[in-house]
Amino acid sequence: MSQLHILGTLSPNAIDDMLPMVNADDTLLLIDDAAYAAMTGSSNQQRLDNIPGHIVALEEACVTRGITNPGFKTISMPEFVALSLDAHHVLNWF
Repeated sequence: MSQLHILGTLSPNAIDDMLPMVNADDTLLLIDDAAYAAMTGSSNQQRLDNIPGHIVALEEACVTRGITNPGFKTISMPEFVALSLDAHHVLNWF
């Protein structure tokens, strides 16, 4: 069963704790300040490139922070709700 991991911070501790927990069929959603990892060439984006699951960012968080990256998938708030309902488990990392 897939899990939804919600990352809300770029704290090294939160990322390090989360990384071993993400499986290939999981989704990682970047919200709040974690959306900065969606910036092209950011050191955090490079760190997250090794995650085996799907990575998406909340569109609202990216727009609020002026983050654009055409190669990075963003999702709307209704899509976030749908992901939450479809996931077997939802884990928050802050």
